[in-house]
Formats: sequence, C-alpha cells, structure tokens
Amino acid sequence: MRRIAEEHAITIVAGAPFRSTKALHIAAFAIQQGGTCVYTKHHLHHGEEAQFKLGTMGLQIELEGERISFAICTDTTHPTHAEAAAKAGATVYTAGVFITPTGIYADSTQLKDYAKEHRMVVLMANYADPSGGFATAGKSAIWDEGGYSRSGAWRR
Repeated sequence: MRRIAEEHAITIVAGAPFRSTKALHIAAFAIQQGGTCVYTKHHLHHGEEAQFKLGTMGLQIELEGERISFAICTDTTHPTHAEAAAKAGATVYTAGVFITPTGIYADSTQLKDYAKEHRMVVLMANYADPSGGFATAGKSAIWDEGGYSRSGAWRR
C-alpha cells in the first residue's frame, strides 16, 4: 500500500490492529507519500476491551488544504470526540464504521448534526456486507458543513 500511495500520490486509509509498546489497539493507518500515520480508537464497543485497549493516538492529516480527523466506529457515538476534532482544527471528520440496519438512522442523524454543529464536512464509510454474522446497513454518506447530503436516503 505504501508503494501504491507513493507511485500515485494518493492517501490510503486502512484499518487494522496495531500493537503499541504498551498494548494492542484498533487502528486506522493513513498511508501517504512520505510516511504512515496511525490513529488508535478512543472508545471501545462492548466486548472489544477483552482484546484491545483504549487508544490515545489522535491523528489529523493535511490533504489539499483540508485538515482531516479520524474516528473508528464507536468513537462517533461520543459527541466529545467530534468536538475535540473540531477544536483541533478539523475541516473534515471521517469515520470508518460498522452500523447495522437498526442503528443507521440514529447514527447518521448524529453525524449529520456534527457537520452542522462544528461546521465541518463529515464522511461516514460503512461496511457494505455482513461481518461476523451481523448485517450492516451500508449507506455510506457525506454531509457538508451545513449538514446537507447528496447521498440518497440521507438527504436533508
């Protein structure tokens, strides 16, 4: 992935476990020309604490004049997480999530509200296929700084 990022001058974001010097974390890796940065998940979903520890590594990258902050799944359900990203200067809040059909409306509404409240673009990349025996809603979306979306069912 690093070679591809270098050759094509792109940024690749990939999720994977990350072992710090202290523990195993759920992480997102931002792979860019010149190196890789790591974000570790700050809020664990029930049951994840059996294998993983809370992350402390925040991450913002600059890309074409935007300051992009990261979130993983349950991070997005904690308003203080999006607020901290905004206070750190984020213009884009991007989240890789696994949201089920029963949770998609509430979680999407919360993300839309973050866009409006913090005046930042919010991107949600949701799984499109079942995983671990659980159904997912798909319906990835993006909301502009006013909370407006052009992504199908989530139009304002």
